[in-house]
Amino acid sequence: MLINTYHLVEILIHRPQIVLPLPLPPPSISTDRDEAYFNPMSEDPALTRCLQSARSSARVVERQLQHGLSNYYTPGVIHAAYICAGLLLLNAWNLKAQERTLKIHGVEDIKPPIAQRVDEDVADAKIFIRALEEVSPRWDLVHLQLWVTSFL
Repeated sequence: MLINTYHLVEILIHRPQIVLPLPLPPPSISTDRDEAYFNPMSEDPALTRCLQSARSSARVVERQLQHGLSNYYTPGVIHAAYICAGLLLLNAWNLKAQERTLKIHGVEDIKPPIAQRVDEDVADAKIFIRALEEVSPRWDLVHLQLWVTSFL
């Protein structure tokens, strides 16, 4: 559980430093100057650190699920699962937006790497959602968290 707490603290430290990307205007009014304003979140060092921690935490929670979450500090697992799942889903949505923007601007052959990264993030988020579902019968707070993630 200590390693999960370490990853969660690292996320909480770096999360406020994440820079949100500026979307590109539609191609009909786009100029060369606009390309400089597009800053994909995947190039943000704070987001990169947070995603590395979230993915590492996913491996820990996956192992905890195999052993049974009742053997671990459940509130810590709940908190880490909710924060990390949200972060991974945020990144998946950002990657989908990048993919759409690149298609609109006529960039070809972008599907495989972006789609693979989206699938990896969603798979890790599903590990956290599975952990939340496992503890939901005993923890009422988790029902609300699962309800929020059901919209994503």
